[in-house]
Amino acid sequence: VLSKKDSADRARQAIALVLPADLRVQLPGGRGSAVEEMLRSTQLALDFAAALSLVMAIFIVLNTLRMNFHERRRELAVLRALGATSRQVSRLLLTEALSVGLLGAAVGVLLGWLVALGLTQAMRRLLQYEVPTPELDLPMVALAVAVGETAVLVAAYWTVRQARSITPVEGMSEGELRPRERIPIRNVVTALIGWTIAAGLLMAVRNELLASVFAIPAGLLMLASYLAVLPALVGPLVGVGRR
Repeated sequence: VLSKKDSADRARQAIALVLPADLRVQLPGGRGSAVEEMLRSTQLALDFAAALSLVMAIFIVLNTLRMNFHERRRELAVLRALGATSRQVSRLLLTEALSVGLLGAAVGVLLGWLVALGLTQAMRRLLQYEVPTPELDLPMVALAVAVGETAVLVAAYWTVRQARSITPVEGMSEGELRPRERIPIRNVVTALIGWTIAAGLLMAVRNELLASVFAIPAGLLMLASYLAVLPALVGPLVGVGRR
């Protein structure tokens, strides 16, 4: 039984050197192949879930920060009226976002490790196969925290840009921050083109013209295209529902 750091090809070559000439080394068939195929499919699904979680986290954090800014725009406008510069307000929002993001990344790493332990036990019972126990690898933990903070920074950029464009008078007013803007038609066209490309990639993967790993960026492109075109569909759908 090989550990996760061993290579089957290297092990096979090493064993072949010490065997008699009438014996040969080969991988076990049947059950071993089925287990490896299931593990490969599970790994692909987990990779897609990880990438999907990252993209959805950016959108969720973006919406949360924008709602937070909208609820506190009066307080921020008061700070501007008292002499705070737009750079200071932006630094305040970024510091707050990074602090909350760091806490969320720490909790996420811990919960992810616990879920991985539970998933490992479930795979062992399901496959009757020795699946390696996940370990907390410090470089991987640092990478996870860095990715989480990067997602927060990407989402916070739009909120900071909106905060810098609001004057104290606008911030303390009762009305909306800006009149409702129309969705540019180029955004809708770009989203439809992206969705078409993603569908083509998925069909190529289904017909085995591309490797299965291409399904991950194709799925993310399809999700991003859907989210980009969604604002243009909300208005008509609400109108239909009202009528």
